[in-house]
Amino acid sequence: MLYFCYNASSMADREPLISDRLTPLALALFVSCLVSIGLWTWRLLTLRDIDFWYLNPNLFLAVIPIIPAWLLARTMSAGHKSRLHPLRYVLFALWLLFVPNSFYVVTDFIHLGENSIATTFDVVMLASFAINGCIIGYLTLLYMHRLLERRFGISRARLLIIAIIILVGFGIYLGREQLRLNSWDLFVQPWRLVLGLAEPFTNSSIRLSALGNTILYTVFIGSFYPVVYQLAKLADREKD
Repeated sequence: MLYFCYNASSMADREPLISDRLTPLALALFVSCLVSIGLWTWRLLTLRDIDFWYLNPNLFLAVIPIIPAWLLARTMSAGHKSRLHPLRYVLFALWLLFVPNSFYVVTDFIHLGENSIATTFDVVMLASFAINGCIIGYLTLLYMHRLLERRFGISRARLLIIAIIILVGFGIYLGREQLRLNSWDLFVQPWRLVLGLAEPFTNSSIRLSALGNTILYTVFIGSFYPVVYQLAKLADREKD
């Protein structure tokens, strides 16, 4: 499932997905996110119910990975200057820290039915937020894949992306199941984050749950990524 069935030719030399100008894709994604926020606002105004308020900050966190991914591409386009290498590692780490938030929005479906007043509307609203989050996640994952192909080659980049998807799955588990950890905790509660990362390995009572949930989220993300990859290749061929 996680094996990428693509040809030997790389997409690394293609134009980046996140460019210096506002592309039609970025504009469409921005409008789509506004629609999601608009759906929640409509629900608030018509039902006088503030439930699902957390979808908005979750969507904001989902967008953040775009920033370090774009900055990383800028530093790489500046050439292989040694003074930029430490900054690249920092930007990659920041992207990896926040990219689980993009897919995490899907898990907000767990709240459906708790206090839902208009179930059909809530399903559509949650789907809107979740789809936008996943689109952002897959776009930055694909973008990072291309950068890794440029730096390490096709085979190594493939292995790195698989490892990244597993780490993202583990990150979603930490956020949803384990102590409700958040990416911001690295800056505001670093020790809480360290303890949360260590607990699945030191606490045997939750080890199986951690493994099972990590596999579940990894399979979910990994099963769709090859489709996204192939669609990107198809779009590249259409441009040629």
